[in-house]
Amino acid sequence: TPSGAIIYYGNLTADEGRLDVDCRCSSCPDGPNENIYWDNGTAPTGTYEYWVEYYGYCTTANAESNYTIRVIKNGQVMVTKEGTLTTGSSANWTFEQQ
Repeated sequence: TPSGAIIYYGNLTADEGRLDVDCRCSSCPDGPNENIYWDNGTAPTGTYEYWVEYYGYCTTANAESNYTIRVIKNGQVMVTKEGTLTTGSSANWTFEQQ
């Protein structure tokens, strides 16, 4: 968040934002996904930094995992990032909320 807080499985809420889905592997009814959001009009102004972290594998060590990140504002997709990880983390990106 613009304040520097990180929303993830160990910190589900910050600056009125919240993680409501964090599911990976085969136990996910809608497929593996993570969803962090703010209710309309509540996201603080400022710069948001975001990235994908490869925390572990489901069945095979260092299995390739594809990701898609969408930054959505007022129902409109503002940014889409896609990639693949087998370890580590993706690049870091920023989004300016005005």
